[in-house]
Amino acid sequence: PVRRLAQVVTVKVYDHDDLGTDDLIGSYQIKVADFQGNDLDDWFELKDEKDEVIIGEDGTNSRVHLNLKYTPHVDRELGMLHESIYSLGVGEDNVRDAIKRAAGSVPRKRVLLQIGADWCETCKRMYFLLSEDLQVAGACNTYFELCLVDADHEDNFPLLAKMGDPQWLGFPVFVILTGKGEYITTVGTGTLEKDPIVTSEEPDKHKVLRFLTHWRPGGPTDATRNTDDEKEK
Repeated sequence: PVRRLAQVVTVKVYDHDDLGTDDLIGSYQIKVADFQGNDLDDWFELKDEKDEVIIGEDGTNSRVHLNLKYTPHVDRELGMLHESIYSLGVGEDNVRDAIKRAAGSVPRKRVLLQIGADWCETCKRMYFLLSEDLQVAGACNTYFELCLVDADHEDNFPLLAKMGDPQWLGFPVFVILTGKGEYITTVGTGTLEKDPIVTSEEPDKHKVLRFLTHWRPGGPTDATRNTDDEKEK
């Protein structure tokens, strides 16, 4: 089954001869995102291994007729891609509420801001991990108060400016605050993807877990970021 909008489906056409040998004639690649939600019924040009259009014996481009039926797959993560997670107005008031919750939590928590926008598929995949994945959400809920900030909403521009306009690092981007609302760090999430070299746009669960553990209260960063970690007297 196709579970990712970033997937590419390759259709290969073979010639089966009388000797039982299958020779590859050509192939055609379908980007799932291009026809997601629609049936596909059309003729498509075949390409060879060099991604060049194959010319038939009659001098015309070789084509294949494809008739694919779109059937939604009941998958929570895929479903979230169609939902609005950065609801209108998500911004400073929500950040204040998260700080209040973190300040009153026992044991201590920090505030994790996920800054992004609804058009960003990676933002939604990251939010799915942080809010619904058993291991990642468990760690996030233990150590942080998670709060979304809509970087596309103009009412949030002053808030983003106070934090140094972290959106320039790309979406999503994390900003970590203390339980008192004091700034700790800004972290771009590109390195948390499965394959940052090719920009896979799919967060790596294990990298996100390591990130949460590294920046948790009482973790390795406490030695240098102690504004929220004063010892109880």
